[in-house]
Amino acid sequence: MTSLPADGLIVVAKADCPTCRLIEPLLTELSAAGPLQVLVQDDPEFAASLPSTHFDQSLEHSWRLNTEFVPTLIRFENGQETARTYGWDKAEWRAISGLTDLGEELPVMRPGCGSKTLEPGIAEKLELAFGDVKLQSREIDVSAEDDDIEACYARGWS
Repeated sequence: MTSLPADGLIVVAKADCPTCRLIEPLLTELSAAGPLQVLVQDDPEFAASLPSTHFDQSLEHSWRLNTEFVPTLIRFENGQETARTYGWDKAEWRAISGLTDLGEELPVMRPGCGSKTLEPGIAEKLELAFGDVKLQSREIDVSAEDDDIEACYARGWS
């Protein structure tokens, strides 16, 4: 797993999102201004010209960062998240990045897209793979006279 910067910016994006495509040219400007890590969820070619781009194929980083929408811009200072925004909001991206003229030619705002971490069935798999899930089981005795399905239903396991 690639380590995330203790100080700097993180952008989580995916190529399949029109808003991520909209902000892709800004990533070079953000990278030139300071430490930047770009995490791409779906296409290793997206923003591949930047040395700080990482294809988050397993979605571990995206999951650990609680990414719900893309693009997401996060500022870290001393290893702690200090600011976050998602989608494209010119004022918020400028405030978080410290670049007062960032995205001058872009519209004021564009909504983002859903993160791959929230696609059906993916969140559960990520929780099992990277979460602190402790599963346990116990044996339940059902008498031979009882129907197994009815016994489950009686316990509210329908």
